[in-house]
Amino acid sequence: MTKIAIVDIETTGPRIEEGDQIIQIAAVIIEEGHIIQEHNMLINPEIEIPFHISQLTGINQEVVLKAPTFKQVAGLWYERLRDCVFVAHNLALDLNFLQENFRLHGYESFEPIALDTVKLAKILIPQAPGFNLNDLSKHFNLFFENAHDALADAQLTTQLLHHLAMRVQDLPKGVLLNMRPFVEALPNEEIELFDQPSLFTLNQDAISEAPFIRKSIANEGKVGHSNQQFAQLILEKTNEKKQIVVEDALQPINEELVQSLISELLNQNQAFALAVTRSNRLKDWLSFLKDQVSAEDILVLKNARHFIHVGAFKRLLEIYQPSPSSNQQELIIIAATINWLSFTKNGDYDELNQELCAQALLSKYTERYLSNRSHQFYQNMIEKSYLARVILMDHRFLSELTRYYDRVNQALFKRTLLIDNLSFYTKRVRQTYQDKFSISEWFTRTRLLIDQLTYHSLETTSSSHFLKKLQEFTEAFNELFNYCQFLLKGLPKNKLKKTKVEHFISTKDTASQYFSQVIATIQAIYSDLERLVELDNHRLKNTISEVDPNWLYHFRLLKHSLRHNIANAYGASYWLIKAEYIQGQFFHVELIKERLVLEESHINYLRKFEQLLFLSPGDLHYLQNNGTYEWLQLHNFYFYSLPKVSQLAPLNIKVPIEFIQESDDSIATQKFEKLHCQFIEENIDSLADYLLIIVNSKAAAQETYRILSKSEVIKTHFSLHAQGVSGSLKKIKRRAQEMKPSIVALSWNALLTEQWRIPNETFDILISSLPFNSPKNSLMLAMSEYLKETDETDFHEVLLPQMIQDFKVLTNYLRDSFEINTAYLFDERVYTKYYSQQVREQLEVLVNFEISQ
Repeated sequence: MTKIAIVDIETTGPRIEEGDQIIQIAAVIIEEGHIIQEHNMLINPEIEIPFHISQLTGINQEVVLKAPTFKQVAGLWYERLRDCVFVAHNLALDLNFLQENFRLHGYESFEPIALDTVKLAKILIPQAPGFNLNDLSKHFNLFFENAHDALADAQLTTQLLHHLAMRVQDLPKGVLLNMRPFVEALPNEEIELFDQPSLFTLNQDAISEAPFIRKSIANEGKVGHSNQQFAQLILEKTNEKKQIVVEDALQPINEELVQSLISELLNQNQAFALAVTRSNRLKDWLSFLKDQVSAEDILVLKNARHFIHVGAFKRLLEIYQPSPSSNQQELIIIAATINWLSFTKNGDYDELNQELCAQALLSKYTERYLSNRSHQFYQNMIEKSYLARVILMDHRFLSELTRYYDRVNQALFKRTLLIDNLSFYTKRVRQTYQDKFSISEWFTRTRLLIDQLTYHSLETTSSSHFLKKLQEFTEAFNELFNYCQFLLKGLPKNKLKKTKVEHFISTKDTASQYFSQVIATIQAIYSDLERLVELDNHRLKNTISEVDPNWLYHFRLLKHSLRHNIANAYGASYWLIKAEYIQGQFFHVELIKERLVLEESHINYLRKFEQLLFLSPGDLHYLQNNGTYEWLQLHNFYFYSLPKVSQLAPLNIKVPIEFIQESDDSIATQKFEKLHCQFIEENIDSLADYLLIIVNSKAAAQETYRILSKSEVIKTHFSLHAQGVSGSLKKIKRRAQEMKPSIVALSWNALLTEQWRIPNETFDILISSLPFNSPKNSLMLAMSEYLKETDETDFHEVLLPQMIQDFKVLTNYLRDSFEINTAYLFDERVYTKYYSQQVREQLEVLVNFEISQ
């Protein structure tokens, strides 16, 4: 009978070619559904084990000194594994290390049938939150306590393999048949699981699972008495005034109050739509609502791009030819999507792990098909929305609704619209209403099309005219590109690294007038090209599609930018030029028209809802001229300030003066962050297991990581993780938990946007500086110009109020989301500037500052 070895190894690092070695090897051997053997052995690598590996695995230099070297046990392990099907989680690493080590010690022919459970999990469980063993153990409710212990990992992979085999057995034959060619084309033998799933299943006595423990949720199902009273007051005002903005003068409105409002709306049997900050919060709100109303009464509204286009995917299956040379990730995505479509009811990509979203693949292979065919799942959602009592959407969808969807069934608007955070919504609306011209892309695209069409015989008069007009089109883009380069040349750039540059241009500037003229010319040429394409009875279309299948599709998209009047000045707006600078050249040059004040059509669209209830985090009342009030034109809205009742104690923040330099721009960031390093070194024994360092940008997080990683004191006590260095924020969270004690460096914007946190763990918080925006920030420049401010009043009317508001939001989130041991602020400006008292007074409800020696 076939034996299967589920193997896991731990190593000094992932690169065998750079000398990394095995430090532990384990295998679980199964046969006929029974676990017949388990093997586990430490290995002396004969090199130093890095500190972070010891931290991750619990294996240090001392414990491996008495262990055998791989040379001493190579024959033993070769005999254990050579007659087995080889299974591993992340097969490439385990198999490669073993093959190379066997070869070095005289065992040349280790080429087993091999399966990778990472690939199989992606194909068979595409909805899993992640594909590491921790995430998969939670998905299948499997007991898993000692991650990165080779035997524990092998034992869990054995259980995982059983569940994957059971999933194959449950799939319909037609689905398996469609998946087969894509699985078969993978470089290893994952197809074996599909051909003989019963070989990989376990008998009942060998199956394990985690004990069921119900999660304890603080205040579950309860609403604070004051929040409930506030909610009733707010809805009374809303029913009376119809259009209302609510703000808490003391602190940003918390999520509990939003929950209270929703509960009260449901109690009053009102239909409503809730617009939330980000799409990743929709699941949380959906879960909250399902405890109070039936699932049939709730609908999540999303843009069409959130749903798979079934017609386009069927077309992809027709044209894609899987083979061993195919892109491995594409094969996995296609196989996973075939599986997913066999059980999804909504076709919503958010059901999937985002690594497996097929949208980019469909755009690559079936782009033209996407724009011209009906969209089954999206249309189903729209039809359901007319009957739903409760609608959920994110800010992006709502803002796009106001700009792009004129013909919407009036049933959608027969409800109250509740926006959870007006400041975030304003930012999103600005992004939606910006008009963007990808100058580099269109110059390159049209120039290539001219070169390709020149080699084809274009015999008709209209074709000849088309080529001539296309040349004019390219010249206009080239002229625009050269002028943008001229404006960008004076900006500071890093000559050695890729640098993103951005240049602000006022609509009063002569450059703005020039842009309007050139884009008007492009618009006129576009109309001529469009007419010539239609005149030629499909011959020209067919020729263009033959030489560049996607050109006409992108040409139609360009029409939308022109139709939205990129060349026209909308009241308060400004231009941005964005580009990447690499070794003396500008690439990906974009010209963007940004709105400062939104045109009235936006707010008039929202007025179609029966009632409007907008929650402001605090920048409307105090910033009447340069806050949300002005930018969204909310002049006719009723403003309601909540009664001043402080419900929570302020967050204590220590300001360690001796470790702070003056944080003016003239002080190098590098010197400033070295003080962080010194502070951590001197207080290392008293710090909590988690230290969160909050900085002002992703670049600052990377620099913090670079400086801290030079400290041997810090590296031997903490594992280090940083935004822009250690992968996604989700990966940073997982690694920080696995390798604690940990230091994590994040920008405050990423922290808030992604709602990053590790529940039930104690943190020390180190805030590097007050979150001032740069006065050179394009939005700040546009605000200053609009308000006609001088540099001095610009600071008081724009930068300072915005900083105070941002700090309120940050500290409120920290207080609500973290168990904090001690919080520190490395910024003396809360005490040493003429505006310091104003800052402390406006923050006193939320923050209690204390000088720390």
